[in-house]
Amino acid sequence: METIAPATAQDFADAYGAAYAAGKSIRIIGNDSKWRCAGPIAPAELTLSTSGLREVEEYNPGDLSVRVQAGMPYRELNSMLAECGQMLPLDPPFHDDATIGGVVASNLCGPRRRAYGTARDYVIGVEFVDHQGRRVQSGAMVAKNVAGYDLNKLFVGSWGALGPMVTINLRVSPVEKFNHSFTFMGVNGPQLGPLRDSLLRAPVAPVAIDYVNASAADKMRLDGPTLLARFACQPEVLNRIRVHLAKEGFALPEPLPEEPAFYIWQRVREWLNARAQSHADGVVLQMATANSRVFHDANALGGQVVARAASGVVFAGYRDTDTAMDTLQYLETQGRRVVVLQAPQLTREQRTLWVGPQTDLPMMRKLKDYFDPQRMVNPGRLYGRI
Repeated sequence: METIAPATAQDFADAYGAAYAAGKSIRIIGNDSKWRCAGPIAPAELTLSTSGLREVEEYNPGDLSVRVQAGMPYRELNSMLAECGQMLPLDPPFHDDATIGGVVASNLCGPRRRAYGTARDYVIGVEFVDHQGRRVQSGAMVAKNVAGYDLNKLFVGSWGALGPMVTINLRVSPVEKFNHSFTFMGVNGPQLGPLRDSLLRAPVAPVAIDYVNASAADKMRLDGPTLLARFACQPEVLNRIRVHLAKEGFALPEPLPEEPAFYIWQRVREWLNARAQSHADGVVLQMATANSRVFHDANALGGQVVARAASGVVFAGYRDTDTAMDTLQYLETQGRRVVVLQAPQLTREQRTLWVGPQTDLPMMRKLKDYFDPQRMVNPGRLYGRI
């Protein structure tokens, strides 16, 4: 198997088009940091890496937009943006190795999803390569663009199944001037929902609310099940939040010092990465749920659990495949929407990875056939279905 990392977008397009015309199976990667995630990795005659495409092609701080090549490291992009007081606030796992293309293709984001959304909310344009080796531009450098079809959104969360992106246009946000983090410990099950709802009704809404169960908390050096909250407001506003919570029967603890807060949120962000490093044979399930059910589901799934408590996403990690897959099968009987987010290669080859309502699957397969008519590019990477 050959692996190449072309240094220019045109060289990448030429290599991709030539391989496709020759009937070669193709694997598209960035830095391959998430190879344990999503669907199985099929054998490929050619692996094309975007890691050689790492230039910033255009940056307009005044317009809050940037155009970068797909192999640009996420960490480096945010360092550059910070110099102008801006950021791309996606908090992806595998932060130190992730490329922008990988962040978009996986659509994995972290705790600040509550306030800032996902990669889908930041991608305003994509230049991709079609199966004939042509570079195709969709979108523009402005957030509101009505020219043509919004094809760029199709590549968000596609895991490379539609082919390679070579450049990506993104909108960015101003950096947070203030950060205040809080840990609510010792809150019992029935109180978690009302506390979360009270925090959401605060004079300033939190930018992150995450819940970790006892098992996950132990790995994050927290003392038991914990609800984590983060506000990006001026210090004077904290007293208003404190008064608001008190009226609803809750106490706002003292904010965490800056350094401990940084490391706690880093552990939450990198939980999936830590699972991959320490539990190579383990499985992580990702469930989409209603906010009203987040804490019930988080406490019913077992294993290590991290939940985006105000975004309806629950992650549950298990040490062994059988426990995880038994849980998945049970959730399927309940009509729940769940994917196997991370698992050993053999598990991903042999087991069902995506259960629950899939009314959009026929359309997704039509799109796959349009972009990859010979089905030679990253087959099965979209949770074994596409």
